[in-house]
Amino acid sequence: MNTHHKASLDFTIGGTSAARITLLAALATAIHVAEGALPALGPIKPGFANAIVLATWQSHGLKAALMVNVLRLLCGALLSGALLSPRFGLALAGFALSSLGLLLAPKLAARGVSLMGVSVLCAWLHMVGQLLALGIVFPHFPLGATAPWLLAYALVAGLATGWLALYFVRTPKEA
Repeated sequence: MNTHHKASLDFTIGGTSAARITLLAALATAIHVAEGALPALGPIKPGFANAIVLATWQSHGLKAALMVNVLRLLCGALLSGALLSPRFGLALAGFALSSLGLLLAPKLAARGVSLMGVSVLCAWLHMVGQLLALGIVFPHFPLGATAPWLLAYALVAGLATGWLALYFVRTPKEA
């Protein structure tokens, strides 16, 4: 009888190995940091790292997607130097509400909402979270004038991110 126990870092989250989640989080973080290096279009960026989160949800389930999303948020903030900055606060507010959309995603998918629809919902909720945070921190920020434009942008970004996520989850026969 072997009574030796080896310490192991091989564990699963929602049935997905820690190594796979780490690789997916690293990919999402790399995209997140690369987007931060692009020329800014005002305060907005495409959010293509979220395509990895959506593809993870589609392929590996909710727990794995949430873990990839948390790791991407924290690692991206550390690598970009934004941890505990106002920018991180806005990202955290958007993350919180878009994660709510991700929590609703399985029920929505069961009712026929596509990955594209979930992407648009999460992008829209992310923007709403950021707008709410702006309204709390800067009560005189002109939300009424900017919110419609930013929410329209979130729709376009959600469609683009959803398309990218669909590309990532296609089977080899479809590629």
